[in-house]
Amino acid sequence: MDKDIQEPSDGLKKEWTALLIRAQSKEDQMNSVRFRFSKLTNEDDEKFKLDSEQFYRDFTAHGPCSEHVELAEGLQLLKDNTEKIKELKGRKDNIVKAQRLFNMPMSTYVGLNKVEEEMNFIGAV
Repeated sequence: MDKDIQEPSDGLKKEWTALLIRAQSKEDQMNSVRFRFSKLTNEDDEKFKLDSEQFYRDFTAHGPCSEHVELAEGLQLLKDNTEKIKELKGRKDNIVKAQRLFNMPMSTYVGLNKVEEEMNFIGAV
């Protein structure tokens, strides 16, 4: 091969090899980050499942539909629980986004879903 072509070709081959090595190194670093992020997301998910179940138990025992609640108190509880649901839904949305981002299994939050259903029913009344 002609020397004028061979030298640039060799230089390009060396640059390509160096680029592949840097890319593999970056991929290895990202795998470490993905692993840590997945672990944190799983921990957040498990904690949120417990929190949403506890919220459902509290809502059932002391919420606006409880037997001992008067109308004025029920309206205040309805307002307070609406705010709490917004907060919980924000946490849930962040967890779901993280699960989608890293192709993790999606969780369902039964406690939160039950409270939302009851709040929708109350709102309809």
